[in-house]
Amino acid sequence: MIEDNNAVYNNLIRDVYKRLLGEDEKMISVKLTFGGLCNEAVRFYSQCFDVKVLVQKSFQDAENDFPQRIEPKFQDFIFSAELEITLEDSKFYVTMGDTPAIVFTGTDRLSGCNDNIAFDIHVKEPGLIRELYQKFTEAGSKNNIPLEQSEQGLRCSLIDPYGICWTMVCENSPQAGREAGLD
Repeated sequence: MIEDNNAVYNNLIRDVYKRLLGEDEKMISVKLTFGGLCNEAVRFYSQCFDVKVLVQKSFQDAENDFPQRIEPKFQDFIFSAELEITLEDSKFYVTMGDTPAIVFTGTDRLSGCNDNIAFDIHVKEPGLIRELYQKFTEAGSKNNIPLEQSEQGLRCSLIDPYGICWTMVCENSPQAGREAGLD
């Protein structure tokens, strides 16, 4: 009976995960972040569990995604890694990377940043990013990336007053910059 419940649960999780990754869905995902130690963490978790690295991209590989130049000492830091971890008959998925706050501020010491998790928000409506950005900045959040129109779409990245990093993206649409008031 327990094995049947595990199979049902795993199928449910897989279905939810697939639905969340669909292009038509809004998505908020949680990302574990490390202060330059993500590669080490991936190796450690791989020693502890049966790990399949699904994706691993360094900041250098993602350099075109950012408006500012990535300093050489941060280029090998991990921008994003997605792991599939298997333990007995269960699988779960973890997204992780090195904290963007270190890369963007150029410092290993972050006052007021509890940046061990980060939230990535992907939305369809650019007005929603503008609204969220305004609420976050009015509350005193610090910019990693100010609200801007990039090749990828409308985006921003902030550290909220509680030290949590939030990255928000609206994939390119013809009116994204106009609707966000950036033209």
